[in-house]
Amino acid sequence: MSHCQNLPVFDNGPAILAEIAALREGMNKRLDNVTHRIDALGARVDALGADMDRMNTVNLAERYNAMAKVENNWANSRNSTLVPLRTIVTNAPIPNFPPTSAALRSLNDATATAILEALGLSTNGSVEDKQARLRVASGIAFAIE
Repeated sequence: MSHCQNLPVFDNGPAILAEIAALREGMNKRLDNVTHRIDALGARVDALGADMDRMNTVNLAERYNAMAKVENNWANSRNSTLVPLRTIVTNAPIPNFPPTSAALRSLNDATATAILEALGLSTNGSVEDKQARLRVASGIAFAIE
């Protein structure tokens, strides 16, 4: 042992241990930073997934509504049954959707507004404007007058 006194392991042992501890602390900080960044990336991926789910729901509702609009265009009287449209938020049938063209033309302002909102359409204007917008959205704008 007397011959090893000048070797760094024996002479500077505490300094070497302190340096190793400092390196470990730096590595832990970097690892924490990487972990936080991975967590943030995971949150962004989750948000992207939710956005894609919403877009898919809107797409499905719009595809359904396009077909319903075509079917409704075949209505040949004010009392012909309409295919109800779906809300773009959930792709569920719109509550209180008028069963006929005549019922659509007699909607009150609140119901017309709620249906337009469910379709993502403008709610501006008078109740007559809203009814006209709903006739277009339903595919019966010119089919039955």
